[in-house]
Amino acid sequence: MEDSKFILESNDKQTFEVNKKVIAQSVVLSEMMELINDSEAKTIPLTISGTLLKPIVDYCNLYQDDEAYVMKDPPPMSLTEKDSEFMKDISNDILEDLTNAANYLNIPRLIDACLLHLRDQMRLNKIKNNQKTINFTYQEQQKLYEKYVTWL
Repeated sequence: MEDSKFILESNDKQTFEVNKKVIAQSVVLSEMMELINDSEAKTIPLTISGTLLKPIVDYCNLYQDDEAYVMKDPPPMSLTEKDSEFMKDISNDILEDLTNAANYLNIPRLIDACLLHLRDQMRLNKIKNNQKTINFTYQEQQKLYEKYVTWL
């Protein structure tokens, strides 16, 4: 039964076929999977748009063979290499919605990745805004990047 496939259906009727390992990364989807596991229908309807569901599925596919993620206290200070690569493809326009969707589906690893990326974006924007008002030398810019942007 480990090879079972499930269909995640977005609110705009886009469908994504996923396996149990992908679903297991979401507490909410895992609970829904248990409810429908014995039924013929393997479709899980969601109130998330296909635009957001696609990167969520892509992200969960990246980590489907990794150990279960445990949120750490204190949280990680920087993105993993996989997370950095993934976040390069995420536009700032959907980052907040993606974070909210990850929270809604309770995907701890994606929540942490989104928040770390958002933090890094805010730090970078702060540096860029300061550069507009103050003329930094190249060396001063490098010091700021080293101090405030952990993923560069």
